[in-house]
Amino acid sequence: MYKPAFSYLEITANDKNNRILKKREILENLTKKHPTPFLILQESEIRKSLGYFRKYIPEIFIHYAIKSNADTWILDMLKDENICFDVASAGEISLLSRLKIPGSRMILANPIKNEQSLDFMFKKRVESYTFDNEAELLKIYNFKKNHNYHFTPKAVLRIKTYSVDVQTDLSLKFGCTVEEAPYLIKKAYDLGLQPGGLAFHVGTQSYLVNNYRKSLDDCFTIIRKVKKDYDIDINLIDIGGGFPVDTEKGSGIDNLDGFFKELRDVLQSYDFSGINLYAEPGRVISASSGSLITTIIGKKQRDGVNWLFLNDGVYGCYSGVVYDHAKFAFYPLDKKYYSPQYAGKLVPYTVAGPTCDSIDIIAENVYLPADIEISDKIFSTDIGAYSIMSATKFNGFQPATVLYLNAKDKLENVHIDIDFDIMKLIDDITISIID
Repeated sequence: MYKPAFSYLEITANDKNNRILKKREILENLTKKHPTPFLILQESEIRKSLGYFRKYIPEIFIHYAIKSNADTWILDMLKDENICFDVASAGEISLLSRLKIPGSRMILANPIKNEQSLDFMFKKRVESYTFDNEAELLKIYNFKKNHNYHFTPKAVLRIKTYSVDVQTDLSLKFGCTVEEAPYLIKKAYDLGLQPGGLAFHVGTQSYLVNNYRKSLDDCFTIIRKVKKDYDIDINLIDIGGGFPVDTEKGSGIDNLDGFFKELRDVLQSYDFSGINLYAEPGRVISASSGSLITTIIGKKQRDGVNWLFLNDGVYGCYSGVVYDHAKFAFYPLDKKYYSPQYAGKLVPYTVAGPTCDSIDIIAENVYLPADIEISDKIFSTDIGAYSIMSATKFNGFQPATVLYLNAKDKLENVHIDIDFDIMKLIDDITISIID
């Protein structure tokens, strides 16, 4: 069970930009008209994230990983910024198609694809896809042949990566070895599947830029090998995601200049002549935009342990605690709890959600005021990624309402539904997308 390393008073005391307290004020004003739980999404934070890429690594073609947060408000914003998209399924391809985003701005970056995804990939003319094994290539070849598709997207081979000090190692499930790669590229070539790219993912929350360097070294080893042995040119390297966000200590993406400078220096140490660079950032774009506000609906002491119950939990926006190993801080909304008199007067709580399931425990050892009460409100920042997307309606509790704040942090809109009913989405296949 997750145990925060810092109390809210410790975090705010070290918050030089007053980032947390500014968000507290925004949330406090919104609670006057909007019941909790609700999740705010801030355009200003999304644009700040895009700014890092454009300042330090402008040569990268950004493909936003929509699985982190596929809210159409975010997708429309990124569409207008000429961002491309990383998709994983027929449902996500269809969602983008409904927003008039063409397949030429998508990469189907799921190495294992079902038939619906393949059908959408060909019909929507998705620009490229990833694979990591021979059986997948044969499946794609046969599907294309059996359905008489003439369009051929680019085949991008995903390789297993070197990952140190990451939150989730994404090579546990996907990626071939460096040794296997030349054979698979040649196989794709022989099948007429247009091999031309390599992809990797260093793992989530990778503060160590050396993870990228090691994987790039592997890519160039493969590039030289297939050129020498088969005269096949590789003209695309997709460095995946893994860009970090501080969700635990409240700084979000405010302190990423050092990371992006170091990544820029790593990229500049390679010769990418004739090679396009892709990246698939998700969390770093959507996480810091989101702040969740909840209400304390229960308080008790049980077997010597203090408990607080919130009206959102791991079946809701805190689902990332289970699915993403996420770590969040917990802040009281009431300004009085930030006065000096509370220093040294905090007590540990186990914080739980509203459902009847015992798994619905968000965190332990969360230090909050001893006199915090039922109806007081608690918020967490940097929860815009892997939260509302995996929220459920378990036990009849509805997911948090979403409030949209423009670049000036003024309320723009309230809750746009996301419909991921695959059968409804498949009906969208008739949409005409002109590439």
